[in-house]
Amino acid sequence: MSYPSTKYFSNIRENARLAWAKLPKHLHYTDTIWETNDVSNANLTLLVCYLNFVYNEFMILRILTKNVGISNVELLQLAMKILSELTTVTKKRNYVNSEGNVLSRDFPWLLLSFGLPVAGVLTTELRNCTISNTPLDKSIPRSTLIRNLSVLIGCLEWLPEPHKYYSLCKDASEKLGSMLDEALDYEHQHTYVRPNTDDVAMDLQDQNLAMTGIDPNLPMDSEAFLAWLESVDWNTAMPTL
Repeated sequence: MSYPSTKYFSNIRENARLAWAKLPKHLHYTDTIWETNDVSNANLTLLVCYLNFVYNEFMILRILTKNVGISNVELLQLAMKILSELTTVTKKRNYVNSEGNVLSRDFPWLLLSFGLPVAGVLTTELRNCTISNTPLDKSIPRSTLIRNLSVLIGCLEWLPEPHKYYSLCKDASEKLGSMLDEALDYEHQHTYVRPNTDDVAMDLQDQNLAMTGIDPNLPMDSEAFLAWLESVDWNTAMPTL
């Protein structure tokens, strides 16, 4: 399958940024809107509009990273930005105001629409870097990434079983949790020296492959998780805003 040129996607991103910049300042989302505990429909709308804007860029970069081979650094940075906003707003999910518990009502929609795709990409990157023993890009703090992913996974487990989207959130939390556990529990093996030889050390990569079945040079990308995500029947399983 052929894809448009990178210039085509760059034009889309530039036009979106210009349109966003033309919005009046009072329609621009900033995370300071939560400082007053005003979890209103208006503020929630600002958040959703902002997440849509950033998520569109995320999806374009995912296409380019996967099919054109550009660096994934900017993709990861946008994913971190989306994840950070979601973890910030989780602190307000049980806040009730005169309009009712609007955030608690729409919280599953936010997590499923924006949280799962970016979490899948970030968790996979963390796993791959851990197994290959390479550092994350310096713009992606490992401790912050692990903390925010843990918060998101915990929020997916927050829905009670009678909830309409309990099964979907439960499946997502289990899959993300398994990927995160694999990254955190992975232990690199020290170089092994074969007995009764000329003291030639076994290559570390071969040893990892022999002992774990995982080749660090063949990292699993996010397609395994995203394939599951795309298999969901969103017409019946997806919450509506």
